[in-house]
Amino acid sequence: MNKIFTLNRLIVFKLKFIALVLTLFSSYSIISQTVTVTAPVASATFCAGTNITVNYNVTSNFGAGNIFTTQLSDAAGSFVSPTTLGTRTAVNGGGSTFVIPFTMPTGASYRVRVLASNPTFTSQSNGVDLRINGLTINTPTVTSLVYCQGEVFNTTFTQNCNFSNTGFNNVYTVQLSDAAGSFAAPTTIGIRTATTAAAISCTIPAVPFGTGYRVRIVSSNPVVTSPDNGTNLTINVPSGTPSVAGNGTWNAYCFNAANNYTVNYQGFFTENNLSFDTRTRYTSTSYPASANTASGNAYAGCTFTNTNNYSIAFKRTNIPCGYYNITFAHDDEGRIFIDGAQVYYNPYIGGGVQQAYRGFISPTNTVEVRYSNTGGGPGFAAVNITTLTVINVFNPATICAGTSASLTATNATTVPLTFDWTPAAFASPTTGTATTVSPTVTTIFTVSATDAVSGCAATNTVQITVNPLPTTTVSSISSTLICSPISTSTLTVTGANTYTWAPAAGLNTTNGNVVIASPTVTTIYTVSGSNNCSVTVSSSTVNVQVIPTAPTPTVFGNNVWNVYCYDGRAFVSYYGYYTENNLSFNSTTRWANTPSAANAASGLAYQGCNIPIDQHSTIHKRTNFTCGYYQLDIPSHDDDVTVLVDGVQVFQHIGCCDAHTNVWTGFLGASSTVEIRQQEGNGGSYIAANFVLIPYPVLNAPVTICAGSSASLTASPFIAGANYNWTPVASLTVTTTGTLVPASPTVGTNYTCTVTDPVTTCSAAASVSVTVNPIPTTTVSPTTATIACASQSRTLTAGGANTYSWSPSAGLNTTTGTSVIATPSVTTIYTVTGNNNCADVIATTTITVIPLVTPTVFPTTSWNVYCHNNTTFSNYFGYYTHTGTGASGYDFNTATQWASGAAPSTATANASGTAYQGCTMGATNISLSFKRTGFTCGVYTITCNSNDDGVALFIDGTQVASRGTSAAAANLWIGALNVNSQVEFRLNQGGGGSGLRATFTAAPATASLSTWIGATNNDWFTASNWCGSGVPNLTTDVFIPNSKLPNYPVINASGAACRSLTVSAATASTAVTAAIPAATLTINAGNSLDVHGNWINNGVVIAGSTSTVNLLGTTSTSLAGTATETLGGLVINKTGTVTIPASKVVQIAGSGVFTNGIVNQSGTLRFLNGSSTSGANNTSYVNGQVIKVGTQAFDFPLGASNFYRPISISAPSVATDHFTARYILADASPSFTHTSKDASIDHIGRCEYWILDRTGGSSNVNVTLSWNTTSCGVTNLSELLVARWDAGQARWKDEGNGGTTGNTTSGTIVTSAPVTLFSPFTLASRTAANPLPIELVSFNCNNINRNTNGLSWITASESNNDYFAIERSSDGLNFEVIGKQKGAGNSVTRLEYAFNDQNPYKGISYYRLKQVDFSGKFSYSEICSVTNNGDGGVSFYPNPVKNNLTIDYMFSEKPKSNTISVSDVTGKLVYVNSTFTDSKVSLDCSNLAEGIYFLKVIIGEKEVVNKFTVQK
Repeated sequence: MNKIFTLNRLIVFKLKFIALVLTLFSSYSIISQTVTVTAPVASATFCAGTNITVNYNVTSNFGAGNIFTTQLSDAAGSFVSPTTLGTRTAVNGGGSTFVIPFTMPTGASYRVRVLASNPTFTSQSNGVDLRINGLTINTPTVTSLVYCQGEVFNTTFTQNCNFSNTGFNNVYTVQLSDAAGSFAAPTTIGIRTATTAAAISCTIPAVPFGTGYRVRIVSSNPVVTSPDNGTNLTINVPSGTPSVAGNGTWNAYCFNAANNYTVNYQGFFTENNLSFDTRTRYTSTSYPASANTASGNAYAGCTFTNTNNYSIAFKRTNIPCGYYNITFAHDDEGRIFIDGAQVYYNPYIGGGVQQAYRGFISPTNTVEVRYSNTGGGPGFAAVNITTLTVINVFNPATICAGTSASLTATNATTVPLTFDWTPAAFASPTTGTATTVSPTVTTIFTVSATDAVSGCAATNTVQITVNPLPTTTVSSISSTLICSPISTSTLTVTGANTYTWAPAAGLNTTNGNVVIASPTVTTIYTVSGSNNCSVTVSSSTVNVQVIPTAPTPTVFGNNVWNVYCYDGRAFVSYYGYYTENNLSFNSTTRWANTPSAANAASGLAYQGCNIPIDQHSTIHKRTNFTCGYYQLDIPSHDDDVTVLVDGVQVFQHIGCCDAHTNVWTGFLGASSTVEIRQQEGNGGSYIAANFVLIPYPVLNAPVTICAGSSASLTASPFIAGANYNWTPVASLTVTTTGTLVPASPTVGTNYTCTVTDPVTTCSAAASVSVTVNPIPTTTVSPTTATIACASQSRTLTAGGANTYSWSPSAGLNTTTGTSVIATPSVTTIYTVTGNNNCADVIATTTITVIPLVTPTVFPTTSWNVYCHNNTTFSNYFGYYTHTGTGASGYDFNTATQWASGAAPSTATANASGTAYQGCTMGATNISLSFKRTGFTCGVYTITCNSNDDGVALFIDGTQVASRGTSAAAANLWIGALNVNSQVEFRLNQGGGGSGLRATFTAAPATASLSTWIGATNNDWFTASNWCGSGVPNLTTDVFIPNSKLPNYPVINASGAACRSLTVSAATASTAVTAAIPAATLTINAGNSLDVHGNWINNGVVIAGSTSTVNLLGTTSTSLAGTATETLGGLVINKTGTVTIPASKVVQIAGSGVFTNGIVNQSGTLRFLNGSSTSGANNTSYVNGQVIKVGTQAFDFPLGASNFYRPISISAPSVATDHFTARYILADASPSFTHTSKDASIDHIGRCEYWILDRTGGSSNVNVTLSWNTTSCGVTNLSELLVARWDAGQARWKDEGNGGTTGNTTSGTIVTSAPVTLFSPFTLASRTAANPLPIELVSFNCNNINRNTNGLSWITASESNNDYFAIERSSDGLNFEVIGKQKGAGNSVTRLEYAFNDQNPYKGISYYRLKQVDFSGKFSYSEICSVTNNGDGGVSFYPNPVKNNLTIDYMFSEKPKSNTISVSDVTGKLVYVNSTFTDSKVSLDCSNLAEGIYFLKVIIGEKEVVNKFTVQK
């Protein structure tokens, strides 16, 4: 049957082919008319908008009504989308002249051809390339890069072709960008109506300061926009207001023009000085903008460097009133204005000084000085403003009190003035140039002259000196109380001119206003004063005091202090004395401030002349002391103090106000002399002294010696020449005199030392005791002992001494004391040392310990069971061994060696292990430790089959599990063990029976699995770190367990590879097991890991910033696991796909490189701050959502259906801002209806859109969309727009065209300004120029019968639609064309199409439509599918689905609700609401997350499973 069907089809095909050949031959033979283009046939160059003449011949006339259409190719010579130049209705050859469209782009390969309509014929092209220069405006140039507001300059440009055919209404407009270089809202700064290029005059408007301005040129007919000038322009803003005069300073306003003080204002500087020379601020050959700060503020404003043709206006007010002379030197022009009136002008003087103005100027006047440098050479202005004398005044005089004088003033100016005299009380008259004055005291008279016009007044002064009647007054420079014959009194007198003194006795002179008086008795002096008017007499009394004559200051007080007082600090001017009876004294109890105030409280009161408070001194002198050994303290003093004993200085302190202890010690007697000197500077004055009898001599402390030894006895301090006598003498050796003597008593003895001073002959004595101790003996008990196990102890006791020390300390509870407890772990000799401060005596004892295995040892061939006779594992008594049984060789059961309820010390030797060794134990309140190492590398399950009482499991020293008493089996731990692993069970027994049974089950090992054990170090490439297949390669799966390992893998070199990788998750604690931390994999910076299979990370991956994970291979894999991971870099280079499931979070810190392989992303793929992507293409991109964080511009590597379709953003401003994007190859309508749009949008793209959301932060960014053959028709880049759906307004918003790249086949477009709101984006057109997509209403597929599937679709409108290609696939990925349907071209009505597939696949057939327009551009529909099982089938659509999935079925038996189910990729059933009709089922998928799902339909014994995708 199949062979016959195939043969029939072949015969039909051959018949059709023969018919086609005959038809073509027949058609060819009847064509008699042809067209040949005859001109242009030579290469030529044309401008867009100019004429081109096309001539052509025909072989014979065409039919009536024939229309010749002349077509122009594109710039590459292709006629796929030709441009019609014009038509000619004719039957014969000829030619026409056409206008080349203005919009034609520049190209060098244009061709022309001619089409005939009756009959239809297309000529060959003209045969040669033609060059057409587009109407383009080239990059403009400007005269400078820095400008100022209001500045005029020229912009020049060139163009490829003149706009000669556009008419004279074309306007060239020069546009200025904003300060950031954006032309979103340009400013027009110059225009020119013309068709040819020439300079355009431009004026800088009042725009803000900025350094990023650009200019461009836009024509109006047609609209052509040039590139910008290509270099940033700086626009400065002038400072200052030229109409404002400086208040007390000159404001110098600068203009970039000659003899012009109103236009091209640039800025200003200030001049503080009234007179000024610009050459002190800038050189005459420089420019005002370089003005320094020598005498004012530096220049501020627009920068200009013109040294010629500039002008400056200096303006100032608030000049102090005065009569001024102004001279002016300038080069070139100079002018002066006062209150706007010009008072001086000279067009050019070459720098000479000119008299410019003389007159009054007041603070209200505004003075303006102008100068302009109008040509070549230097330029400057030097203004000198000085005040002139206004009034001359005459006749200053000296008069006596009661007389008068005449004063005269003259006007020194040419201006009329009014005069006034002050003070008016002594002048008559008070106005006019002359007056008579009669002052009573010396007076300065002021005459004022006022200018009536300016209101300014000038003044001058004259002094009239008045001599009064004399009034003499006598005073004393020094005191009028003197101390004879030491001090004197100086007398002064004032109030007259000449003076005479009397009596002459005691005076140094009798004339003059100052005399020195030194009388020997109190005297009254008189003085007569005269000033040529009269004589007056005054007097002054000088009082005299006398210094006492006895005692003289050399005498020491006898058992009393003689206190001698002096004026000054040098102890020269002796003034008097007082006495102090007490040995210790404080001067404050006798006087305050001055010693001459001393009272009689403890001695004679002061006698003599008064002593000043400051600058005085005292000397305390005394002899005849009570015999003794004294200590002298100075508790306080002000100021300096000096102490002398027997005429020798023993202490001195220069300073004040502090205390001194023990300034001297020694013997004093009847012949001793002591002198204490005090010297006062300024401030308070006092002196205190304390004399204390102290013990002497000072002997050493009491001494204890051992029998048979001696002690040294000492006496101190040493006194030269003193006699030292020691008693008793019987036990003293060598000598009994001196400060050091040896003593050797046999019993305790008191010794006395007597000291006699050789100077005073005074004596003193002291005693010290010596104690004698006997020699000690030391014993210890017992002297020997034996311990059967390490936990036993012995008490050791010592005697025969006072203190004891024990060694060694190991095993002792203490190392001091009479008794210690010894618990040694090995045989030990203990030594005790006894001491009673005389000698150390030792004794020893030996404790022998029977040796046991140390309980810290982990054996490699058996279990060591360490037994402790308490419940805390701290009283080790002994051990036994268990070899291990079972399949693993590691199982054990305590019941095989000792019975439950018995003591472990009863363990016997058998095939399972050795017998117990150690001390006898009890059966209760004990603890056992089971230890072993040396395991065969692998993954084990450790099961506790039974335990009594509680048991805990430790792996490598960490507790991983525990449970109480139980007879039930329970898995305690699952993980990797190796030869270095240490396993310990701890069994704790209280009361009752006891025991433990454990088994080890090893996981089956595979030849292609490498398990990490980290036995040696953390190096990935070290073989001993792996068990199983060793160091992994691209054919080896890797398992990194989460058990506590000594090391976790680190990749620190190149070459790391594996097939699939699994990193284990942490294990949470349970009632039995402890928590286990997650496994860790580290890839250090600069290194990589090649993964050829699945990546499953449930643990921790630490990736260096420049590390890379390379997903390679030929199979489809997943990037899965529960852990969030941050990779340094990720490379996708495989022939299969990479799936990121919904629960997965992958973060890229470095570079994402896409070479080959599509990433189906349902989870989270996040590129972090500083990351980037590269290489994405039609075979490698992300099908799903991508997140970008940070401040980098970013191309989202998105795509769908084997098309790379990126969306890009400019750089955000904040490092934490993030954006999320995905690409949907589908019509955005009706979810985002295409009919709701801004008026500036003609139509919206209907075959694709992007979702771009700002999911964090506030940055605004430019958005760039792309197009290619999936974009359904881009024909005019200049009319293309970016459209954004605004959810608030429920409409598509025009985001403009900020520039395009590429061509109509593929390229990019950026928004005209940063976007502030984010939502769906797609392409749009401002006119009908870009056809974009057809409007596909529906596309359905269903099963007609067992061998036929039916496809139907409806369009609401079509634009430039050539045909539909029907494509079929068996896997939903790889499609083939199975038929074509002709499109309607352009249509705005509803059209229906149908197609039957009579050879569907058995099982599932996937279908899609490929819509192709006339230019070759195409787009795809959604996918639908039908299942054919030979007896009816199931079809469903749409696929992918967003909301409702419709199922058509053709079974004789209809499905029930419980026979339709939906499951996710893990096989988990998910709930969807279903609605049944006679022939369809509708499933509500709106609540399903994005991803892949499976639809199962069961009818009778038939089961159909289909895959579909949910895409939001």
